[in-house]
Amino acid sequence: MRAAAVAAMLLWLGAASAEDEPAAVPAEAQAEDPADAGSRVRGMMQAWLAEAPLARDLAGRPDVLVVQGVADAALAAGDARWGKSRALAYEVAFLDAMRAFVELRRSTVSVEVARDYFQEDIPEEDLAYRPAEPAGAYLERVAEKAAVLAERRLDEALRESGMSEEEVQALAPEQKHVLFADRYSRRSLERAVGAASGLVPVKTFEAVDAQGYTVVGVVAVFSQRMRALADGIARGKSLRADPGRRDAPVADQLAAFADADLPREFGVRVLADEQGYPVLVAFGQWGLRATEGDSNRARSRRREFAFRQAESAARSYLTAFVRTCTGFSRESVVAQAAEEVIAVAPDGTGWESDMATITDRLAEKAQAGSEVSLTGLTTFRTWQAEHPDVAGQQLVGAVVMWSPAREDAVRQAVGERPKHAAEPAPAGGSEPSESGSRVIMDESDF
Repeated sequence: MRAAAVAAMLLWLGAASAEDEPAAVPAEAQAEDPADAGSRVRGMMQAWLAEAPLARDLAGRPDVLVVQGVADAALAAGDARWGKSRALAYEVAFLDAMRAFVELRRSTVSVEVARDYFQEDIPEEDLAYRPAEPAGAYLERVAEKAAVLAERRLDEALRESGMSEEEVQALAPEQKHVLFADRYSRRSLERAVGAASGLVPVKTFEAVDAQGYTVVGVVAVFSQRMRALADGIARGKSLRADPGRRDAPVADQLAAFADADLPREFGVRVLADEQGYPVLVAFGQWGLRATEGDSNRARSRRREFAFRQAESAARSYLTAFVRTCTGFSRESVVAQAAEEVIAVAPDGTGWESDMATITDRLAEKAQAGSEVSLTGLTTFRTWQAEHPDVAGQQLVGAVVMWSPAREDAVRQAVGERPKHAAEPAPAGGSEPSESGSRVIMDESDF
């Protein structure tokens, strides 16, 4: 039943095939699969990219970029708030796809590499325990005296607790003499800033493993046509219908989706209406937490709240398609250190020690902002359904749409001139005619 809507969207992206839509993974099959949800989602994405006709067609087009994003839900499937966490996982996955797209366009990478090598043959007479030399600066002396005073008070308290003088002195820190050190570190910082307008999620993937761990994956596509459409809407330009892209009324296309189908749909799709106008359709979702014993009033209020959250999500997705400015950074620090030291205790005894450490740290930051003014933004439909694979998890959703035809209808209703409808030809003009220039360029020029 989804083929009609998907086909309409793909008029703007490329050729479509019903084979591009794999069957859903049943819950019992997920429970039997020992692999974690993350590895399964990445496997599903790679299989779709390698085998689906749509994916192969898009990968072969020079005016198209295909990117991916993955994120996990913070809560397990058994949690009452899992539906909300799952919806947010989609948003994080799409943000990850945005990052991949912006980094493809341009990213700045800085790298710092350092190595510190040290070795010393320390004479045996230097391995004695030596009291610290007094500091020379006034502030350092004050600080040292304060530390000594605190240590004396601690020692006195320990003696009063029953410890012997030998036991108290044994608590003094040992001194370390470094014989050998070999340290290496690499710090890399990557930054990417740019616009991600026109990026469309064409396929989402989801897996829930036997432990309730949930991962969502997104394959998103950017094309010159989508960018031009988003730019025209953001700038408030007049959009004209393309008769060659006419399709069924959008209401009929969306009617092909049953409520049970919609839990798998996230983000923006671009359809065409019966006049050939582009139509932006955004699918938003949120989890509905139900508590046994709730009154009808409580259930109704909670459902209305969830509907509004789903509607807000759908509107934000549509806005992000039209205009999005992003900034991403990733800092990676890896290091290793090997040391050989001799530690000397206050009583003069010493021992050798070998140490090896590994530092492995990664920090990522992502930010995206969207703002656009639209006339005729409409919540076309709301729905409620149980998740198809996780029993007992109720979801609600909203379908938000915008189209030039809808904007013109609103403008006319409030007494304004339509923006997108073609102006009628002036009366008394010349007879209709057709002409064209000579074809100078051929396909190889583009």
